[in-house]
Amino acid sequence: WDGTYIYQARLKINTLLTSDALEDMALLKYHFFHSLGYFGNSDKIEPKAYLSSSKKIRKLTKIDLELLKYHYSYGICKGIGLKAFEEQHRRNKANLKKNPNSIQYILH
Repeated sequence: WDGTYIYQARLKINTLLTSDALEDMALLKYHFFHSLGYFGNSDKIEPKAYLSSSKKIRKLTKIDLELLKYHYSYGICKGIGLKAFEEQHRRNKANLKKNPNSIQYILH
């Protein structure tokens, strides 16, 4: 983390609690997918989906991809695009430079 971007992350699972390499990989993929957003699980989604509440080994499904695309299509989850976000961020940084003790709020 350099104050702007996260450049790397690590994801670990306890392989003592799994039965084989296939289950290890499935768990890593599952947890990686969930790390991409604030996702919950639902019993209304097919059991093999990452977003289902099933305890089965899951696979990336069409609904998972659609929800992930939807999640990232809204910038900061509220409909702001990259250009608008960068402009807002530039203005906030300039304001903080002028008034270092000010409190900045971002409403969206």
